[in-house]
Amino acid sequence: MIDKKTQCGFFFWGLAMLLLALLAFWPSFFKPVIQGSFNSPVSLIHWHASFVFLWLLLLMVQPLLISLKRFAYHQILGLLAVLVVIGLVYTGFMVQVKFMQHYFKLNEWVHAVQVPFFRLVTLLVFTVCFILAMLIKDRSWHKRLIFLGSFAILEAAFARLYMNYMGVLELAGLLGALTHIGIMAYFVFWDRIVLGHFHVVSLWGSIIITAFIFGTAPIAETQWWFGVAQSIASLAVE
Repeated sequence: MIDKKTQCGFFFWGLAMLLLALLAFWPSFFKPVIQGSFNSPVSLIHWHASFVFLWLLLLMVQPLLISLKRFAYHQILGLLAVLVVIGLVYTGFMVQVKFMQHYFKLNEWVHAVQVPFFRLVTLLVFTVCFILAMLIKDRSWHKRLIFLGSFAILEAAFARLYMNYMGVLELAGLLGALTHIGIMAYFVFWDRIVLGHFHVVSLWGSIIITAFIFGTAPIAETQWWFGVAQSIASLAVE
């Protein structure tokens, strides 16, 4: 049985996430790209942005197709989504590898070591959520895992909002992480209102992701991670 109210809700979540990402990266990416003035030490960033926005577009379209009972189209786009995720994760990882190599050469340790750690953690959260969504047959788990994972990869967009519109630089990463947690909390209570009870995935998934992100944060400051970061950066091809 299809709950159209819930599916419409997920459609609007997807729409809001797409618009938020566009807004966040407009000044520093989309506007310069359109004007032909965008410059980055990592050319792969264009491919990564393409995969991310294809994914966000699918987040919006898929619940709409379910609501309209266009199941065949939903399944076709589901196969496409797997390819998009593979591209998103691969380019997301390689973008961090390239940036790490670039900033190591400049001896900028925060951007070479610490920032990539948090980006890779959120990419890992997204990947695990997607894999679980594919493996678990319960469709109510599927869509909630998909959205929880997608909130994680938007943490960079949340940080960009603070950087591009509020001029916050040093604390942008922390504020982005806190906004990510806040969005998940809102999602949990929205889900509670729609369903009439807490859903195990939205509730405990948010708790586990929050604990994982903040629990692993101290690792970014360790000498062990510094060595790992150097090894990862060495994967970049000149």
